[in-house]
Amino acid sequence: MRSAPPRPQAIALLIAFGVQFALGMLLNLFVQLPKTHPGSTGGEYFSRSFTSLGWALSGGGGPWLFVHAGLGLLLALGTLALFIGCLARRVRGWRWLTGVTALFTVGAFFNGMSFVDYGEDFQLRDHGRLLADRGDAAGGGGRAIPPSGRPVHPLAVRWGAA
Repeated sequence: MRSAPPRPQAIALLIAFGVQFALGMLLNLFVQLPKTHPGSTGGEYFSRSFTSLGWALSGGGGPWLFVHAGLGLLLALGTLALFIGCLARRVRGWRWLTGVTALFTVGAFFNGMSFVDYGEDFQLRDHGRLLADRGDAAGGGGRAIPPSGRPVHPLAVRWGAA
């Protein structure tokens, strides 16, 4: 037997995602994290990240980081719970949607922990490299930059105008 879609939980998570986005922008623009803190040094990624998470949830990084990290943890757990609930109740049309949402939310959570660990947004940097590589590999889907340093549109290169 299939049950009704969990709309109230999904709407609550959607609102929480909006708040999380606003908190992330606030942190990015107005809060400077210290260069050294628990979890900023060490070896293995997961122990380092969970040390940083504990530091952020203890309030060591300030109130805004505390709220942002706490809400991020709740969002990751909430989307996983929604996905598992949809699987258990066999809610048609919501299983794939909530599974992809949980996957991306957990990925964003780990990206946030990496940012606190290393002070660098790896996802954005790597995404930019991926798009640049894709443009080069796809025959110039992006702008080609010749040795002269002047950007040239790919069609100009193909038509011999560059």
